[in-house]
Amino acid sequence: MMCDQSGPHRRPLWPDRTRDPWQDRLQTPAYPRQTAARVEAARKPRDLAQRTFDITKKEQELGAGSTYQTMTAQRDLALAELDLVTARTVYEKAKVEVDRATGSTLEHNGIEIQDAINGIISGPVSAPVP
Repeated sequence: MMCDQSGPHRRPLWPDRTRDPWQDRLQTPAYPRQTAARVEAARKPRDLAQRTFDITKKEQELGAGSTYQTMTAQRDLALAELDLVTARTVYEKAKVEVDRATGSTLEHNGIEIQDAINGIISGPVSAPVP
């Protein structure tokens, strides 16, 4: 691998493409917990944005608020919901990646190894619990 020779530390000129980018995250067993915390953190602003939108909509219906305020609150709600969906997606991807890295994907989906080898599922398959 070619290295940049300038400076006191040598570093690669390009990243190692053979390394799994998820590996660094999986080194920390807390990664799924961190992403779950982000989901909870994204839920609070969404709830606040929902309440704000409901209030401004009611104010507009009663003639005390403007359309601009209602539209701004609706935009803020949409952005907060997008943040929540993004956080949930990252969390679910983290869970799947941990299953892949630990080899427990089939187990968490209620599939026996022998069934997977045979291609026939002998018992009921349980969906993973969110």
